[in-house]
Amino acid sequence: MTMPRPAAQAPIRRGPGTWLVPASLYALLILLIYGVFGFQLLSDGRSLLEVDGYMRLERVLQLHATGGWWDSTLHDSNAPFGEDQHWTRLLDVLLLLGAWALQPLTGSFSAALHWWGVAIAPLFHVALAFAGCWAMAPVVRRQGHLVLALLAQPTLWGYMMPGRPDHHGLLLLVAILALGVMVRTSRGEEGRGGLAVLSGGALGLGIWAAPEVLVAAAIANVVFGLGWLLGQRPGARFGAMHALAMTAVIALAIAVEYPPAAWSTIAYDKVSLPQLGCAMATLAAWAGLWLVEARLFSGPARTAVAVLVVGACGAGLLALFPQLAAGPLASVDSRLWDVWLAQVREMRPLLSYDDEGGKIILFLGPVAVAALGVALAIREKGLAGWCRSGEAAVALFAAVYVVLGLMQVRWTVYQGFALAQPIAGLVGLAERGIDRWRVSDALRSVARVGAIVLIVLGTDIASLVLQAGAQGLETQRMKGQLAACTPTAITPALNDAALVGAPTGGDTKLTILAPMNLSPALVYRTDMRVIGTPYHRNVDGILDTNTVYRATDDAAARAVLDRRRVDLLLLCPRMNGEADGTLAHDLLSGGSRSWLAPLALPPAAEKQGFRLYRVLHQGTRSSTE
Repeated sequence: MTMPRPAAQAPIRRGPGTWLVPASLYALLILLIYGVFGFQLLSDGRSLLEVDGYMRLERVLQLHATGGWWDSTLHDSNAPFGEDQHWTRLLDVLLLLGAWALQPLTGSFSAALHWWGVAIAPLFHVALAFAGCWAMAPVVRRQGHLVLALLAQPTLWGYMMPGRPDHHGLLLLVAILALGVMVRTSRGEEGRGGLAVLSGGALGLGIWAAPEVLVAAAIANVVFGLGWLLGQRPGARFGAMHALAMTAVIALAIAVEYPPAAWSTIAYDKVSLPQLGCAMATLAAWAGLWLVEARLFSGPARTAVAVLVVGACGAGLLALFPQLAAGPLASVDSRLWDVWLAQVREMRPLLSYDDEGGKIILFLGPVAVAALGVALAIREKGLAGWCRSGEAAVALFAAVYVVLGLMQVRWTVYQGFALAQPIAGLVGLAERGIDRWRVSDALRSVARVGAIVLIVLGTDIASLVLQAGAQGLETQRMKGQLAACTPTAITPALNDAALVGAPTGGDTKLTILAPMNLSPALVYRTDMRVIGTPYHRNVDGILDTNTVYRATDDAAARAVLDRRRVDLLLLCPRMNGEADGTLAHDLLSGGSRSWLAPLALPPAAEKQGFRLYRVLHQGTRSSTE
């Protein structure tokens, strides 16, 4: 169908009334959809949806119990040494405040924290509904189309599910607020400095939560910088105010996160001097441009000065912090890539999902639809008009995160809101084309519904069909069996003192060596210490856990277990995929060791394939002897 170009269109209305009502309906749908999942998690009392959530809540429980604000070590992990964590206190404070507010209703802080932990991600999604509709208001003609497009973005729903008390929602929220400012500045708006403070402050908070928000900060400065090169409003003063707000928030973060003696800490995976250096270099660049912009009238002159100023600031930054360009994982121990990081799904390239073509379409399908929307919008408005409308800023934001998502799946969460805008525009173009059909109103209405379903849900439906076709009933049955090893099945046994026995060596808590992706749940749901966890700073814990499970020489495994005074060894088929000849494979295949005493597990744990052993150190005897 050929889309005729309308001769003229009414300007997009952008008052609060145009986006508040659709945002409120979107928020209501979020709460209704998530409500069922949330009640299921609350009924158990200690269950969460994702592994990081357990460690997040355990971290807050420790802070509440000890008051150790500057103590970033989780003492029940990497036993007996403790695990230094790269997370910051920003999300901890949000979790604390919510738990304190709910405590009068639950009667205990731990129960209140769990309730709030289940609810916080959906509430971030609610906040995103309002932030996203505000951000896109200047570039979306009908907010209802935007809401429909957002409802079909799988990454948004996956990361904001109940029971995921993590920072992903917070990071996306600040990025979308900054995107809203980019859209407005592309249209020549300045907001009397308020927009600059909003974008800089929001991005500063995001960097406080996780350095990956530096990507969004870079996109913002590119958008502001391109506008400055073209001589558009707002000018360099706006960029300087934006950078000043970001610098102030990051400086505050360092003062809050570290004791004064540690303010000079250099860390690439946590807010510290390198991130402050980025903000200060940005501020220096914008301040330099502000000083000279009144004398620069031509585009070439502005370009030359910008290259000189930005290049000097960037070179100075990299000279001080040479690993900054490598990203947050710059200082990760290289040994972890082979034994762990290379297998983490979120760290894998999207196209590596070669056995799940449906999932690739689920992520990249909306990209193709959005690209068509962008092409038709440029055709309709012309390239210059499209850029001045603010839609180019949205497209740049989406393009950066699509490329990053192709390299590592975890980045795909950022692309959803940006992709929704051109998809919504494509729906609008289709509707306007259908309105010109010389057919009955009933047929026109049917066509509108069909167009919406095809544009908004077409790739989602295709993905589901492909995934269903690729998995026969037998494959689904086997996959369901292997997906077991749940905390709810094993923790009742681990909390049974009569079964697991008492700690050895005078310890007050038992130490268990368990699969890394299960360990955070065990820390949270039991009173035990663990060894390996899926976090890059726990290098020794990860390497020692792999040494035990993959040992082909019992002496190597026993050396680790003895050194860490491990009381219990836990295995499960889904999480222990070690090769033939290793300790884990042998034990799961029915083998035994004289220095491991098997413990009888309840039926629920045995059904999932769990195996639990008491470690017999020198001087101890098996109860079966």
